Amino acid sequence: MAEILNFNCKDTLLRLALNGDETKILEFDPGSVTTRKKFYNLKDEMIKKQQELDSKIKKLNLETDEGIEQSFKLEEDFFEYIKDLVDDIFEKGTTEMICGKRKNIFVLANCIIALCPYFEKFKNDTKDKYTNKLKDAGVL
Repeated sequence: MAEILNFNCKDTLLRLALNGDETKILEFDPGSVTTRKKFYNLKDEMIKKQQELDSKIKKLNLETDEGIEQSFKLEEDFFEYIKDLVDDIFEKGTTEMICGKRKNIFVLANCIIALCPYFEKFKNDTKDKYTNKLKDAGVL
């Protein structure tokens, strides 16, 4: 029979109630290098895609119904692209939990901005905590 090794495997896991709503829990692990990498990529992609969107919309004639429809289509495509990235980082349905049925890039961006400090806190505080624990345990 094997001995039992007990350790905290949820130490860096966070559970956040979106705007205090306990029915809308966002759970993620900023300690996961995969999650952090995807999150920082999301921020870069949002900036890049927003610039592309602005450039394309400037080229449209927004005085016509066709130009307005094209603008809406570009905005919807932009939202869907970012939605897929967000849902890949956290889990499918996260964007809907954040925005409801609305395709509102501003709400989604505000949530992403609000998440930044949690990733920064891990980067700044938690790594030192684990490094010190490893040193105390004689590993480093």
